[in-house]
Amino acid sequence: MSRLICSVAALLFIGFIALQGCEDKRRAKNYNSETQVDDDGLRFIQNAVAGSHTEIEASIAAQNSSKNPEVLQFAGMLIKHHNDLLEKLRKLQSEKMISHLDTMSTERQKQVLGLSKQSGPAFDKAYVDLMVEEHEKAVELFTSATHNRMKPIIELASKALPTIKSHLDSAKALQARLK
Repeated sequence: MSRLICSVAALLFIGFIALQGCEDKRRAKNYNSETQVDDDGLRFIQNAVAGSHTEIEASIAAQNSSKNPEVLQFAGMLIKHHNDLLEKLRKLQSEKMISHLDTMSTERQKQVLGLSKQSGPAFDKAYVDLMVEEHEKAVELFTSATHNRMKPIIELASKALPTIKSHLDSAKALQARLK
């Protein structure tokens, strides 16, 4: 009898191992089983949402603190464009059954808070420096997402990339004028 139980247990164990080998390793592991993007796609969406929130919050701080018309115009443009991008990202999250994560990392929150403590030309320089840094990260993120295996992610990244590159170019030009 015990031999039969051991045999059944061994067969169940082997069957379990075989089933684990069939699992899609690229499927998101930290969300519900219905999430319809791979891990790379999930990371892209999370980072794109966090980056957009950072740029929006920093730009709101710029509109409240800056007196420089160029900085104010740039901040207004970023708020509009990144709110539009967030809307597209939220739609993708809903379509692919991804939990909505509308937050910034603690590090990014500290950057925006530190920005808010400055004023005048020092604020303008710190804000534009942060926007250059954030948009360099965004260009890298969106460029890599254009090689994702999920068509909706490729399409979103490909459509947004020219605007993000334009933001980076504008931020660098503004950075040069503020020196």
